[in-house]
Amino acid sequence: MKKFLHLVFILWAACSMWACTGNEKEDPLKNTYINRESIVNIEEMTLYVASVKMYPYTDREISEDDLYNKYTDGYFIVKYAQNLDWEFGKFTVYDFPYEKGYEYKIRGLMVDHFVFEHGPACSFVCQEILSKERADSQMLPEPEPLPAPILLDSEEQFLYVASDKRQHPDMPEGEDLYESAWGFQVRDTPNAEWRLYDRPIYDFDYEKGYEYKIEVAEEIWMDFYSRMFNTAHWKATFSKQKKDSFAEP
Repeated sequence: MKKFLHLVFILWAACSMWACTGNEKEDPLKNTYINRESIVNIEEMTLYVASVKMYPYTDREISEDDLYNKYTDGYFIVKYAQNLDWEFGKFTVYDFPYEKGYEYKIRGLMVDHFVFEHGPACSFVCQEILSKERADSQMLPEPEPLPAPILLDSEEQFLYVASDKRQHPDMPEGEDLYESAWGFQVRDTPNAEWRLYDRPIYDFDYEKGYEYKIEVAEEIWMDFYSRMFNTAHWKATFSKQKKDSFAEP
């Protein structure tokens, strides 16, 4: 009950800060995709916005046309006080009629909320442009590598590995089958049917023509974009026997 009342108060305070027409107060979040029930905190804030936009990571390139015409709500470079350094604003900015070549000082609401399946997020809702001046912003940040994936779960597992491999649909195009971490045929017990393993096995010194019994750590990871993926890492080899796993008995 206390959390519900706290959320009601936050939304009421946010609406109270919105510029009014007559006696009617407008909802400051009306033009956003923010789920009201997901809001954790709302804070009034002033931002300085640089004269250009930039994608903050080195994993891909985004064209200038897309930066300014497709991703109109993102990829701003900001600072939180005049004397601070520019940094990437890794949040969406709503209701901001941005124009390249101008530095801005804007006032609005920083909303901390939770996006289903993606975790915590921030969004800024612009309420007022305090200044707009033609400028060529300097000392801008450099794009950086994506943050490392997060390990969500790991479980040790024994596997029997067949003496030959086969192509896996997720194996990178052009990669050699016998140098790849993909394509292992495995079973959980000596008499079970062989199956194509659903994930790569890293750090496994495999040699074609030998059957193995190994221990792996089966892992679940989440990357920066909240995409889940499975891997396995070799931990130990208990046996290695020269054998044709698929020979007729």
